Amino acid sequence: MPRCGVPCTPLPPCGKRELTAQALRGGEDNLTVRQNIRLIFAAVMVTLMVLAGELTGEKEIIFPEAAALFVGACVMKKSPWRVDKIRMMIVMPIAAAVGLGISVFLDMPMYFKVMSGLVVCVGLLLLSRTTMLPLLSACVLPIMTNAKSPWYIASVATITLAAVLLQLIMEKTGLRKKRKFFPVKYNKKAELLRWSYIIAVFSVVVLFASGFNVLYIAAPPIIVAFCEFSYSHSPARRSPVVIFCMTVFCSFLGAASRLLMCETLGLPLWSAAAVTILCVLYSMQAVKIFFPPTAALAILPMIIPSGQLLLYPIEVTAGAALLISLAMLLRIPNNRSRRTENKQK
Repeated sequence: MPRCGVPCTPLPPCGKRELTAQALRGGEDNLTVRQNIRLIFAAVMVTLMVLAGELTGEKEIIFPEAAALFVGACVMKKSPWRVDKIRMMIVMPIAAAVGLGISVFLDMPMYFKVMSGLVVCVGLLLLSRTTMLPLLSACVLPIMTNAKSPWYIASVATITLAAVLLQLIMEKTGLRKKRKFFPVKYNKKAELLRWSYIIAVFSVVVLFASGFNVLYIAAPPIIVAFCEFSYSHSPARRSPVVIFCMTVFCSFLGAASRLLMCETLGLPLWSAAAVTILCVLYSMQAVKIFFPPTAALAILPMIIPSGQLLLYPIEVTAGAALLISLAMLLRIPNNRSRRTENKQK
């Protein structure tokens, strides 16, 4: 018995201590391996999408938000969206069809087209009782790019199905934990205030962007990012500076990759997409923050006109700085009860 009077816990024999250390290292190695597998699967899926668009000559097949989908549905341990697999496969193609329909059939200025799409998407989110924010990008993208081909809807539906199937495979093989879905229980007053603020902000930002032909200030992934930051419970609100820096990095990386590899060296588009998405995913892993819209911003340069590549990261930087700041000013109580949050965990 030592002088303090408190009995000491005997240390395990040397051999047992070594086994314990080896087990811990083995657990860390297994986690690293699983994470790398998820990252590689996501990168392969994004690359295959770009390759398909390049081989068929249908640029509408390339859906930049696919990068965000695979990050959220496959790479991240916990999905950043409150949505189940069935609803995801329903709302994404519907949003894509709405956006394409507005692009094809509504003969009006860009500003009114984009705002119409945003209002429809808000209704879709509320009706589905989800927070599947990528559907905003699925709707707005064909409007901003003036898409006309039905291939776009088919691409969004196929990519969403692929993300769901990959998620299922990862859950079955233990690469990712399965999470139970609970529909969002809205506080009507809070949601009315939040979406009113969002629509008001975008009514000004989109008017400026379309009026001065700087559309990437309101690029679809930035719209998604702004809405994500608007949730008071969003983890993104804890690291706005890091996420802003990631946004700037990803937009510059995507534009530079295409300029250097495709426009200068003449390499295929899929190669630039592969390098870009791998760099983005491992950069996210390095800073330990996975924010899906930044991955979409890195792939968006693969479909924009080559003459806009130099200005793209500058416009994205300005838009991200403005909208993240405005979103951080919004303080609305959380929709979810503590009981629901505890069930999710």
